Amino acid sequence: MTRHKKNNRTLPRTFYRWHRRIGASAALFLIWIVVSGWLLNHSDSLNLAQREIHSPALAHWYNLNYQAPKKGFTHNKHWLINSDEILLLDGKKINAPFARALGLAAYEKLIAIANTQEILLLDEQQTIIDKLSVSSLPIKTITHIGSGCSGITIGDGQQTFSTVDGLDWLQCSETITWSKTENLNPQQIAQIEPQLVPAISVEKLIVDLHTGHFFGRYGAYVVDAVGLCLLLLALSGLWLFFRLGNKTNRH
Repeated sequence: MTRHKKNNRTLPRTFYRWHRRIGASAALFLIWIVVSGWLLNHSDSLNLAQREIHSPALAHWYNLNYQAPKKGFTHNKHWLINSDEILLLDGKKINAPFARALGLAAYEKLIAIANTQEILLLDEQQTIIDKLSVSSLPIKTITHIGSGCSGITIGDGQQTFSTVDGLDWLQCSETITWSKTENLNPQQIAQIEPQLVPAISVEKLIVDLHTGHFFGRYGAYVVDAVGLCLLLLALSGLWLFFRLGNKTNRH
């Protein structure tokens, strides 16, 4: 009889301990659901879609492959990386779409980046001054860019022209120092690699964590596990409520 009474007292205590543990685990998930839901409801005002995260770990988790280039264009003291329309001048990102750069050149306070059809002009602070198309240039296709004739020089393999301001172009017949590709050193690669990591928006990350899609094929199992915790929490809570409630009524 004494053992039976002892078991009757021990069982609710065991359920209560497990109820607390499951409740604490489920509470963390519920807190995240509430917080993430609030963030998503205010996504526009918080600009979550425009906020981006550049993380090698996240890129690997989302299977977003990328590789930092081993070579870049150099001219004088400047170096340029052009990868997937991302421009990095001296390790700093230039906020302008520009694809398939063929080199850069610098003269005094002017820096020029060229592809076959356009030239991007910047000052020493890397502020964009102008963007020139071949329709405003003396050649129809740019194949080289460098410095010579006291200015920035462009050529098409047959003719060469130079400028000091990007407006007036004069034919040049001197020896030109053309921009060329060189291997990047480890310090340069380490500087640019974080900026070349594919971006993931904060909004997408929150949505994937909110729905469980972040965990890929295991996401459904994670949600199932949390749902099971909530079910056990509810059942153990009801059991404790009626068990302890009946005892209180008898007393």
